[in-house]
Amino acid sequence: MSLLGTSFAGDITGCFAAKCPGLLTRLVMLNPLLNYKKRFVDDKPYWSHDQIHEGAGRELTEQGSWPTLRPSSSVGRC
Repeated sequence: MSLLGTSFAGDITGCFAAKCPGLLTRLVMLNPLLNYKKRFVDDKPYWSHDQIHEGAGRELTEQGSWPTLRPSSSVGRC
């Protein structure tokens, strides 16, 4: 089986390939987003040195979601 993954699906296809290598004959990943932490945490202005800034932390507690993400947004690992 050949498997193709792009962007967010690159992570999914990579995880699948790692967990089930015997099922694949080919893995193609185009522009995979593999480092979620850098994109969705470290690059944010309210986050530095692996800590959220106090005001943003307060907002997260009050709203239940990251300050710049919609509540319906979610990212995760396989």
